Amino acid sequence: AQEIDVPKAKEEFESCKARATDANPYMEYRLAKCYLEGKGTAQNETLGMEWMNRAARSGSGDAQSYLEVLGRKAH
Repeated sequence: AQEIDVPKAKEEFESCKARATDANPYMEYRLAKCYLEGKGTAQNETLGMEWMNRAARSGSGDAQSYLEVLGRKAH
């Protein structure tokens, strides 16, 4: 089942990446999660946190909550 999910995860990652703009903080959050979890792309905590902070600054409540749990604030 894992192998079947790989193309779907990559497709989801590419979709999030294409739609992650300041006009869509939810997609910024989803892209951050893809990077942080390595879904559809190589895991990259640095890029994941950059996108998570960007999403939080753009108004994503999910991203703000995620950062609060980590004890980090968006700059």
